[in-house]
Amino acid sequence: MYTPPHYEAGEAQAIALIRQFPFAVLITPGPEGLFTTHLPLILQEGPLVLRGHMARANQHWRFLEDADSTVVFSGPHAYISPAWYETAPAVPTWNYAAVHVRGRAQIGADAVAILKESVALFDTAGWVMDLPPAYDAKMRAGIVAFELPVAAMEAKLKLSQNRSAEDRAGVIAALQASPNLYDRELAALMAKECDG
Repeated sequence: MYTPPHYEAGEAQAIALIRQFPFAVLITPGPEGLFTTHLPLILQEGPLVLRGHMARANQHWRFLEDADSTVVFSGPHAYISPAWYETAPAVPTWNYAAVHVRGRAQIGADAVAILKESVALFDTAGWVMDLPPAYDAKMRAGIVAFELPVAAMEAKLKLSQNRSAEDRAGVIAALQASPNLYDRELAALMAKECDG
């Protein structure tokens, strides 16, 4: 990922973004091109490992152990209008937060533990895994669990750091007033990381 020095983010910022935005794109080369799967992943620390599962019917899992994979996490992002700047002339841009992780996955992780942890992290309705045994067995047979030890991780926070404090304040104010959730999340991230 092309990252000028003023947009580089550290490991703590990357981990925070992964935890806040765990829905990722897993990309793995296969014999006929790239496999791309969208899925939620859990980050385990000490050492860093991504844990998840996918449908057994998805052929992607068959190539995970044979090649290096890239995982892309996207945080909030938004179009930035030059009308929001104090400084002129200026051009539009797109601000965003992203984390790229590289590693080689291992198939056969503890599916029960991953499923329970996923439900505990993501289910805000209070549902618990208490399924009839036959149904539970059928559902588990249809997934493949994996772990991907993190070999490399890079994060980019493109948050108008190259602009003046006045320009950033104008961007933050405009994004905060937006009806779009990502715009408001980006404004909060900018306020925290750039001017906080």
